[in-house]
Amino acid sequence: ALGAGFREATPTALDTASLSSVRIGVFAPLSSPDGAALVEGVLHAVSARNASGGYFGKPFEAVVENTDGAWGVAAQKVVALAYDETVWGIVGGVDGHQTHLAELVAAKAWIPVLSPWASDLTVDYANVPWVFRTVPDDRQQASSLVGCARRRGIGTYAVITEGSREGTIARNRFIHAICEVGGSVVIVREWAASDSFVHLAALVHDAAPGAVAIWGNDEASARFSAALRRVGYHGLVLAGTPCISHMDARRMAPFSPFVAAAPFDFSARPPSWSNEPRRAVFYSSFETASLLMSAICQAGLDRGRIRDAISKTRFIGVLGETSFNGLGGTEHAPFLLEPANEGWKRVD
Repeated sequence: ALGAGFREATPTALDTASLSSVRIGVFAPLSSPDGAALVEGVLHAVSARNASGGYFGKPFEAVVENTDGAWGVAAQKVVALAYDETVWGIVGGVDGHQTHLAELVAAKAWIPVLSPWASDLTVDYANVPWVFRTVPDDRQQASSLVGCARRRGIGTYAVITEGSREGTIARNRFIHAICEVGGSVVIVREWAASDSFVHLAALVHDAAPGAVAIWGNDEASARFSAALRRVGYHGLVLAGTPCISHMDARRMAPFSPFVAAAPFDFSARPPSWSNEPRRAVFYSSFETASLLMSAICQAGLDRGRIRDAISKTRFIGVLGETSFNGLGGTEHAPFLLEPANEGWKRVD
């Protein structure tokens, strides 16, 4: 895809030689597990980069803005980072909603924004050349998961998603992917955060689909998967990335057959990773912040050149290679993984 691009200079009146640190912005809802993990990942990346020299001897510094609160607070916090905090790039966006709000600011403020967790493809459709996403989009995830089910001879599906904007978009992606391969959808439902899932699981069991496609936060997804097995449903569960954002494979193993679309190959984790539950948001944020700091070191303290460096990058980090298409979305496909007691395993 060809993006809008950017060909303007971005001069700054700031005396960069006098800076005591090179600041990057971070925005996230700190009350949510994903938001807290996002910030933690960025802070660890900053510490790691500073341990290896920072920005030519100057330390990097993370400026954190909490986006808990009303609907538009994320835009206000990104404005503060872009105009008041002298940051050279921003990491944030736990979902499409917050990333879209940041996109509005980035287009005016001319500052790179990298979302380590938004999979909403409509972020790319806006065609703002300052915004990048580092996880596979919802359409890629749905197509990969449905393709996996089709290879197993499955033709009927239930689509069950959380009752949110992200869930609604994912539901439509799944239905489109199923129809594209000639499959049929026998039941479509949404869940609420307060759901016990007993009634919903019983509806799925009675509809008897070959696979159930789910999308929602990890805790609710685990509870729904458990409810499916308790009512006697033993078909394939297909899970989008948000479903496993903090999930240990051992916890998900009893829900097999279970296939998740993961942003990175957790089965090939580096030796330095612990055996604690996989924290996908943490590692994605670590990688995204590392990419941003690498681009800053490559381009110098000029937002336009930093944006250009990001757009052309083929960044090799602890999780593999990250690069972007013309619309700012990641070019790598999701990894299909299944849980086992010894860890996540690749699905052929």
